[in-house]
Amino acid sequence: MFCVLLGAFVRFGLFWGLDLRGAFGPDAPGAAAAAVLGPLSHPYPLHPLAIALIRPLTGGDPVQAAKVLSLLSGLAMVVAVWSMGRSLAGEQAGRAAGAVAATAPLLVYPALLGGGDALALAIACSGAALAWRGALHRKLLEPFSTASNRELFIIPIRRYGIQILSGCVILGLSAAAKPVAIPMVFLLLLVPFIGGRRTLPWLAAGLVLGGALSSPYLGPLVHPVASRGLLGSWWYPSPPQDLLEWAMLPWKGASALMDIQAGEPWAMGIPIALLAFFGAIMPGSGRRERLMLFLLGFLAMLSVGAMLGERLRPRYLCSALLGWAILAGIASVPPRVMVGAAAGHVIRRRPFLEALPLSLLMSMLVVSTFRYWEAMAQLRTQEEGTAQARSFLEGWNDDFRPVQDYTDNSICGALELERWAAELEEQLPRDAVLAAVPLRDARIWHLRGPLQAARPDVNVVELSRDCCPGDPATCAQLLPQALSGSGGLVISPLLPQGRCETGAVDHQYLPLVDALEPMLRDRKTWYGAMTVHQAGTPGLPLCQALGGQVPQAPARLD
Repeated sequence: MFCVLLGAFVRFGLFWGLDLRGAFGPDAPGAAAAAVLGPLSHPYPLHPLAIALIRPLTGGDPVQAAKVLSLLSGLAMVVAVWSMGRSLAGEQAGRAAGAVAATAPLLVYPALLGGGDALALAIACSGAALAWRGALHRKLLEPFSTASNRELFIIPIRRYGIQILSGCVILGLSAAAKPVAIPMVFLLLLVPFIGGRRTLPWLAAGLVLGGALSSPYLGPLVHPVASRGLLGSWWYPSPPQDLLEWAMLPWKGASALMDIQAGEPWAMGIPIALLAFFGAIMPGSGRRERLMLFLLGFLAMLSVGAMLGERLRPRYLCSALLGWAILAGIASVPPRVMVGAAAGHVIRRRPFLEALPLSLLMSMLVVSTFRYWEAMAQLRTQEEGTAQARSFLEGWNDDFRPVQDYTDNSICGALELERWAAELEEQLPRDAVLAAVPLRDARIWHLRGPLQAARPDVNVVELSRDCCPGDPATCAQLLPQALSGSGGLVISPLLPQGRCETGAVDHQYLPLVDALEPMLRDRKTWYGAMTVHQAGTPGLPLCQALGGQVPQAPARLD
């Protein structure tokens, strides 16, 4: 209960204390739209399905439902980490591990996004916790499973084996929400160290079944297509081609992790790694299992870094960090109370002294978490016009601006795009065309997602090089005539680009933005629009009228 209350205080406190409205997160707009259009319209259908189930609790608003789902998933992850710590080293170790999961900046991060990260982590942690619990019960029953007692204990032994099997399957199912939690498969390898070699058949069967469930979502790993970004390939820049490249993967992973720590100190990677090391080597019950968990956590971190290379971002390390987070919590527990779940020793408690190390650790993590999200809220105020962030301590964020993290999750004027969608829902005629300059990282979904969820008849077309291959100025001049058959709207970022520190479009589309800028009559803060009224019968599709190719189905977000 303590861990859940602490996690709720941090997550809900940040959510309501700062202005975090809107679809914030790389896949948040697409997932919210898929909850309305149907989960199968999304590459990871479990997330929009869960949003659709929660929508009635939020008045039908899919964006708010996605945020509530992430917050609740964050609390579920805290409970699962508490269970894992308890299985590894006893009740107090479980509470300490849960406290770290409740406050660590990198583990709070997914719960404040509107994407599928938090749900995937909650499902995967629940699966790993169930598998560890089954392994622990199998270990406790081992002394009784002699020949004379076999008939008495065969049912519970099999039942705990099914727990291991089910845990592996649940972890595999998390890929249907988003495959960011796949690195947690390394934590399943601790099962035979907790429960003994007799758990190996159950673990092997569970890994096979879990792998079969997750296989439809592992294409970027086993069949990479580099041209589709992270949706197509998790290998950067390409998969290893020869033995030498495979041998260099550990160095590549270590280099990527060091770059992340140097550029993103708020993630507290080094302090958590050092505490995890002390948690692994300190005396007490389960020392062998703790040492193995530290090694497995290191392999998980290294694997993620080796695959993603320069594309590695802090949020991709959340699941890989969980093993070390558990050990960091255990490091704050006095060795004398580090008794395993199997031991029944009565320990004389010293509440103040025992709570002091954990309190200091939580204070350090909470300060880093609040400092990061206050800086993020201030950046959103500048880039999106959200309410001015409340400062917890005056001046403590003057030198900290998480520009790269903001760029990964949103775009300047994102809330304005969502307001445009609400207005156009009422204004656009039936079967109208909305032509938009391609925004960086497919952020047009802030407009496309809510608009197409409310008005599936509206055809949203991005004015890419394939759609309008000619000179940008010529393309801009042809747009009114090309749109006149069906009627519609052209929307583009306003100049100068300096109003957006993080940028709105890639450099290749700046000439098109420049050519469209004088034609935009309806101007807001970040974006402007040109309305084209219907004057005739519908003709060629927009891209064909501009001399380009009919676009394929819209790219979905990673």
